[in-house]
This record gives sequence, C-alpha cells and structure tokens, in this order.
Amino acid sequence: MAFRCALIGLAGRPNVGKSTLLSKLTQAKPAIANYEFTTRRLNLGYAKIGHYKIQFIDTPGTLARFEKMNEIEKQAHLALKYLADLIVLVIDPTGKLQEQRRLLDQLKSLDKEMISYLSKTDIAKREAIETAAKGINLPQKNKEELLEHIRTLL
Repeated sequence: MAFRCALIGLAGRPNVGKSTLLSKLTQAKPAIANYEFTTRRLNLGYAKIGHYKIQFIDTPGTLARFEKMNEIEKQAHLALKYLADLIVLVIDPTGKLQEQRRLLDQLKSLDKEMISYLSKTDIAKREAIETAAKGINLPQKNKEELLEHIRTLL
C-alpha cells in the first residue's frame, strides 16, 4: 500500500507555542521552556493519519525582519518556502499581536496555503483570544480541526 506524505511548517514568533504544538501533534519531544529562543534548530515530528504520513517542521521563532535574519531564521524561511505544503502560523493571543501580524504579512509572500492555530488559550483572556482571532484574519483551527484540515489536503 502506497503512502502519501505532507510537510507542514509550524511558524510564529518566539515563545508562541510552536514546539508545544509539535509535541501535541507528534511523538517528538522538543525542548519547551517559558522563554524566547528555546528552539535553536529545526525540530521534526511525524504523525500518521490512516495511510498518510505527515512531517511537521517546528521552526525557531521568527522576528519578521527578513533583511536581518540570522542563520537559523534563514533555514526556517527556506524550509517554509521550498518544503512546506501548508504553513500553520501559531498565534499567541497573550503576545504582541502587531508583530505577529507583521510576520503574517511576510509569510504571505511565500504564496503557500496558511492557517492559524491559537495557542495558550488556556491562559489567555477571552477578549485577547477574540482580538487575536479577528486581527489575524486566517482560518483558525484547534488541534482536532488542524489534523482534519491536513487530512483533506492529502
């Protein structure tokens, strides 16, 4: 039986929950801490949905400063640009929403399908969650909806 494979890029600013999402979607055990720049390399995780293999790339936090990218930000950018079939923009409703929007605008230039995932909803205030959801203007998914959306791409 043949397997199809999809590559999903997890993108977002530092400390928004990309590695936490990777650990929820796969069996990967990335370093997770409550401070910025914990992820210092591309982390990979794998999931199987039926006869489909899904590879997730957890990218280090990106600061939406294309002209000043460091080496790991460049790797993340290239992985999203050339490898990802779908980009999941991880949004922290407790974080700097304007800077997260700026990153969204930068990622749109990659011309990839994108959806958003609101992280930290367990600690965010309802108003912050609603503001983030409206301000990002991308389809939002929870974990189960995200996996179902990925399944529809395969």
